[in-house]
Amino acid sequence: MSKPNPPTPAVQKLIYRILLAGGLMLFALGVTLLIPGLKTRSWPTATGVIIGHRVESVYSFKRSRPAIAVRYSYEVDGARYRSETFSNSSKTLTAPAANPEEALKTYRTDPAFSSYQKGKSVPVYYDPADPGNAVLKRGIGYIEIGLLMLGMFLVGSALSERRRINKLEAAKSVPSTR
Repeated sequence: MSKPNPPTPAVQKLIYRILLAGGLMLFALGVTLLIPGLKTRSWPTATGVIIGHRVESVYSFKRSRPAIAVRYSYEVDGARYRSETFSNSSKTLTAPAANPEEALKTYRTDPAFSSYQKGKSVPVYYDPADPGNAVLKRGIGYIEIGLLMLGMFLVGSALSERRRINKLEAAKSVPSTR
C-alpha cells in the first residue's frame, strides 16, 4: 500500500490562511463579547424583584431547546425599570429539559432556580451610564472563554503550519551536494 501524496505547497498555504483567518475571527469575537461581560463586574447593584417568567425556544447547534426568560423590575434613582436579560452572554436561564413543560417543572422545583421565582428579591447589576441596561448575573460566561480558547488554538495551529511550510521551503532551496 502506497503512502498518500503530501499536500502541495499551494494547499498548505491555503490551510495556513484558513486557520489563521478563522482563529483571528473567533478570537476577535470572543474579545468583543468578553469586554461587556467584564464591565458588568463593576456595575452597581440595585434590589430587584422577579415579576414573572416564560418559556422560550432558544436555538443552538441547529436545534431548539427550551429556556426560561425571567422578568424582573428594579429601581435606580427613583426611576423604575424592567428587564429580562439574565447575563451578558445569555438572555435566558438554561433549563436542562427536552420540552417546555419539563423546563417549567425544572424551573419551579430545582433548587438551582429557587432565587429566580416570582416575588423573590434579587440583586440587579445595572449600567450606571444606562440604568435600563441590567443583568442578574454579572461577569463572563463559558461562551466568551470558549471562543477565545478556540481562536487561540486555531492561530497556534496556523503558526505551526506556517513553520512547517517554511521548513519545507528552506529544504527545497538548499542545493543538493550529490
